[in-house]
Amino acid sequence: MNYNILKQVHLYLKGGNNMLIAKSNEIKKRRLQKKLSKSKLSLNAGLPANAICRIESNKHSYIYPIRAKAIANALDCKVEDIFDKQ
Repeated sequence: MNYNILKQVHLYLKGGNNMLIAKSNEIKKRRLQKKLSKSKLSLNAGLPANAICRIESNKHSYIYPIRAKAIANALDCKVEDIFDKQ
């Protein structure tokens, strides 16, 4: 099967075109400025302890908007500061 088709099917099942793309370096920069560990930021955002680790290492490039909002709130910034629209 074509990789692009698989990717489109995966995106559809995960929430379609509403997904956001993490600005991994910006998230890391802001996390370090706040002196937060990856797991502490994850927990502050109400996410699993390894969530930020996976986002910063680009293992999860597409993020649900509700999770993006939680991360932005935990970093005291706007969603668009740390995520791009697809």
